[in-house]
Amino acid sequence: MKILSIDTSNNICSIAVLEDTTVIYEKSMDSSLTHSKTLMPMIKEAFDLVHLTLQDIDLFACCKGPGSFTGIRIGIATIKAFVDVYHKPCLGISSLEALAYRSMEDSHMVCPLIDAKHSNVYFGLFANENGISLPQEDEKAFSLEECIIHLKEKKLSSLSFVGDGTFSYQEMLKENFPDSTFHQDIMQSDAISVGKAAYFRYLSHRFSDSDRLLHPLYLKKAQAERMLMEKKKEEN
Repeated sequence: MKILSIDTSNNICSIAVLEDTTVIYEKSMDSSLTHSKTLMPMIKEAFDLVHLTLQDIDLFACCKGPGSFTGIRIGIATIKAFVDVYHKPCLGISSLEALAYRSMEDSHMVCPLIDAKHSNVYFGLFANENGISLPQEDEKAFSLEECIIHLKEKKLSSLSFVGDGTFSYQEMLKENFPDSTFHQDIMQSDAISVGKAAYFRYLSHRFSDSDRLLHPLYLKKAQAERMLMEKKKEEN
């Protein structure tokens, strides 16, 4: 199965072409340009180098968030356009699940944390079962304090923490979970991990209509939306 996978959910624009879980091509770019200007040239370069066309792709995969609201919309719109033209299946993968796939060599329960600013995190919990990352509960937006309380209530002391939230709040996490592993080298999701997650989900039919239709996963409203709601409350 040939997969085109993209991740535009963070500051790095990442694309990958995979044959099942084998990476044929991968490129990540962190530039001053917006993803809308870098993504399509990167895709064209990839297919020129691997001598494939979009028609050869069996599955399109895209990171659906949480992350940059603008970046997520760019990635989803691009994949939806390909699906409309080539009539191939697609799956949206959360950035938290993709992060979990980047640390699947660990035997611990994996806890991806994405820094949502102001001592808040996007949170997920995944188990490694035969190389497949399986979600243990719904992904959430938590305050850091709520996240720590939640994990302690589940009596999880030995975890594998990944994501930039691990780096941002490492002191508090290490204080509360001293027996855990902290992967400060695994900061963000990427297109390879998105593609692998999509491959296993597609083969096992573990996907929802929301995944198949590429609905974005924001977990919380954009800052502009929150400010508008607060303004309306004040006016009322």
